[in-house]
Amino acid sequence: MLRNTVLSATPCIRTLANIARTRGSLPKRNQQEDDERISCILNVLNATKYELILPPISQLRKCLYISKSSRFKIDSRFYGFARLELEGSTLLKSEFIATKSQLNVMNMRKNMTSLQKAFMTNHRTREVLSRFLRTKGVKKLARFPLPHYELSSNAITRMDLSVFYTVVACLAHCNEKTVMSELIQNEITKPAIRKLFRL
Repeated sequence: MLRNTVLSATPCIRTLANIARTRGSLPKRNQQEDDERISCILNVLNATKYELILPPISQLRKCLYISKSSRFKIDSRFYGFARLELEGSTLLKSEFIATKSQLNVMNMRKNMTSLQKAFMTNHRTREVLSRFLRTKGVKKLARFPLPHYELSSNAITRMDLSVFYTVVACLAHCNEKTVMSELIQNEITKPAIRKLFRL
């Protein structure tokens, strides 16, 4: 049973923002571990295969610190964390929907349980993506000023997804739309849906 002090997913982001609402520089002592977390995401995306143009590592590190009011400078323009997170989430959701259409889900219903059909029909991309990332060993990405035991697993998952969305958005600002679409579908959406629903 979780302790009463464990923060749930819903108010967690607001709580962390109140704890550390500063624009201070990122802690240098974390740089090596931060770079390893970014590398983990880039490996899942198979960034080398698609010869992605990467933003400066100093900007990618900011994606990990969800409680800071960071501003990102990408291609001479500035963006806030919330905007990048929304852009990344929207991009991934649209690619999930496109992938479902390509896999012709309607003709595969006989191979799915009722629960699986409902899961896909509702476009619950957050759940599909989080499960897929766990199978890839992607976890504990987010940096926050609280020990893990004070947070619920749902809150940690939600924050890790926020990091992932933000990194994807940063990459999308540096690369062609067609390249990002091909990458996301081949490396994320298609394998995620096929693995989860055994297609």
